[in-house]
Amino acid sequence: MDRKEYKEENIESLLSQLPVVNDDMDRNDLYQKVSARLSTNKSFAWTKFKWIIPTFAALTVLFLLVLLIPPFVNQSNEYSKEADMQTGEASSANSDTGSTASNSTLEEEATIEKADQTEESERIGLTSDEKPDFVSHVLNQTIDGMSFIQSGVLDTNAQYLIPISFRVPSGYTRMELYNRLPQMIQEEEWGVYAFPLNRVSFTLNKGEEQVTMRIPEKYSLNEGYQKLYVDLLSYMFTPLKVSKVKIEQTGNETANFGMYGNVNEIELEPLGKQSYFVYQVSENKPQFLVAVPQDKESTLEEALQFMQVPVDTPNISPSIQKEMLFTVETYDQMKRAKITVSNQTKLRNNQTSLNMIESIMMTAKSYGYETVTFDLPIQKIGPYEFTEELPVPVAANPMPFTE
Repeated sequence: MDRKEYKEENIESLLSQLPVVNDDMDRNDLYQKVSARLSTNKSFAWTKFKWIIPTFAALTVLFLLVLLIPPFVNQSNEYSKEADMQTGEASSANSDTGSTASNSTLEEEATIEKADQTEESERIGLTSDEKPDFVSHVLNQTIDGMSFIQSGVLDTNAQYLIPISFRVPSGYTRMELYNRLPQMIQEEEWGVYAFPLNRVSFTLNKGEEQVTMRIPEKYSLNEGYQKLYVDLLSYMFTPLKVSKVKIEQTGNETANFGMYGNVNEIELEPLGKQSYFVYQVSENKPQFLVAVPQDKESTLEEALQFMQVPVDTPNISPSIQKEMLFTVETYDQMKRAKITVSNQTKLRNNQTSLNMIESIMMTAKSYGYETVTFDLPIQKIGPYEFTEELPVPVAANPMPFTE
């Protein structure tokens, strides 16, 4: 459509051609209406565009958040990871500690249980008895018919006889071993004193129940153990049913035998009643059972009670613990004895208890009994099981044979 150009004159001409409109409205009213219309239009315009500022502000905030939040998120993640690692380490440490503590507790419980089992086993005697440190001090029987000899030594105070025995090895006779005693007895190693048997020889007179003892010309006995010397000869030869020792001294018809005077023979008698104690000089020396003489009128029970009391001699200790409560029953005609120990007595399967059992049996033997029955709060000590009566030993303190 073509634009037309209008001039003033044209406009006025056109306006004059419009229809006439009469308006009776008061000018004041018209003014108010126009003012109101203008106010309404302005309010509408503001209302239409007033959302722009808050929206812009919100966008600005979002923009700032987009810029600022990621570093905090990353840092927070790092802190979270570190915290998780620390928590994990702490948890692991706690777990390890807990595991270690748990393992330690289990080990302690196992140790305690094992100790309890060991203690209970020792109490009833079920632990291994054939231990290297279990040493028997008696000879219970000969092995494969092997015979043995008996001899003796003295304690270091020369107060008591300590019986010893040797098995006779193949290729030797008993008398050969009797004549080798000075070489076989180890004074220093055993912590004992030996009788003066150097240059002394023995010969068994078969069929005469006697032994001939030959001593050198200058031979004397210490006055302190002359009686023990005769006890030694009795201990050596009465098991061979020898009742007399004939003494021959070079260059003399009779021998000066100290308190016995000049004699050419000595009557032997079996050793009397004895209580057996434990003898040991030091820990690095062997133990022995030592015989302490008792009154011939004493009973076995009195002898055992005596074995609970220390003797006034160094290196000799009681073989029965002082606290042990026991009773003794004897059957003289059957030559049997029964020892009953109270259940309140604590016994263990160890060397001390083994020494006690063997000391009791050797003591019972010296009182003429051939078997001993033990009723103990323990089933086994060393090689001994107490389910039946035990024969008394044949000899004490078996020692190794040396060439």
